[in-house]
Amino acid sequence: MKKMMTAVTAMCAFAALAEADQFEKGIWGSWNKPAARIKYERSADKGKDNSGALRLVMLPDNPAGASGMFIKSFPVEEGFWYRAEVSFKQDGDPKAEVAASISLNGFNEKNGITCSSSTTRVETGSEWKTVSVPIYIVPGTKKLQVLLCGHNGKDAAVLFDDFKLEKKQPEGVAEAFDHVLWGIWKSAGFKGISSHAADEGRTAKGAIALHSQNDTKAGAMPSACFMYAVPVKPGEEYTFTVFVKSKNLVPDAVLSMGIQAQNSKRAFLGLPSKSAQVKADACADEWKRLVLTFRVPSEGKWKQCAYMLVTLGLRTSQPGTALFDDFEYFNSKEE
Repeated sequence: MKKMMTAVTAMCAFAALAEADQFEKGIWGSWNKPAARIKYERSADKGKDNSGALRLVMLPDNPAGASGMFIKSFPVEEGFWYRAEVSFKQDGDPKAEVAASISLNGFNEKNGITCSSSTTRVETGSEWKTVSVPIYIVPGTKKLQVLLCGHNGKDAAVLFDDFKLEKKQPEGVAEAFDHVLWGIWKSAGFKGISSHAADEGRTAKGAIALHSQNDTKAGAMPSACFMYAVPVKPGEEYTFTVFVKSKNLVPDAVLSMGIQAQNSKRAFLGLPSKSAQVKADACADEWKRLVLTFRVPSEGKWKQCAYMLVTLGLRTSQPGTALFDDFEYFNSKEE
């Protein structure tokens, strides 16, 4: 999907370029497992405009599946969203198995990981591709480590260029699932898999998918869902939206978006969940928008609410696929 951050930024009018690097000089740190055979370079003329780029070279004797990465840490401000972006391609004759990704890790003063986020492994080729990934900087985070990774290569090289790290508004994020896959939960009876659907999408390619292989008795509807926690504040109102589509599901299968309250340590508060849902026959082979608006109460246990766990789910008794795209949440007062 095409990037949706513009919509949220317009609502809050806050976005700042925290860091940018076109790799004109210097080089990032690097890391790989001892068995990997990888070389790290800076090229002076292989960038997008024939200028500088980082070059990760996977040597001919690099073991199958071995990865390498460029590493750099940046100071960040807790309580804000950040989005990292970079462009990459293969240098030389492209090999189909070679992939690249971005991973982000937040660290506290004791060098413990506080938060993390990453893209899927994206197939590289002879043309530049640009990927990005968001992360929320939780309290206690002092620095953000960025990893530019090359995967699965042998006798191949990946170029990285035009890195940037943007600081976004505190409350609100949009995810078009270009190259991002959320965490997954399945009930005990659910049979199936989750995937990044690179060839699906509402207005451009990129979505996430739950593929059911269920075949249960009438009345039994095992479930699965994607999960992602977003920060909220008691007393504030938030709007959550996502687009859903069903493919080859039985008519009474249910696609949903839900929210569940969590405290600052990401523990559930045992409070009622909220959801919006649609049956599969109402979104068969066409995108439908789910919207959920909720004001977080400021009384009782709700005073402890610091996050909402967003779930994008499927309940079905039979095989088929549920697709999700263009998720967005924002503080409604900014609308």
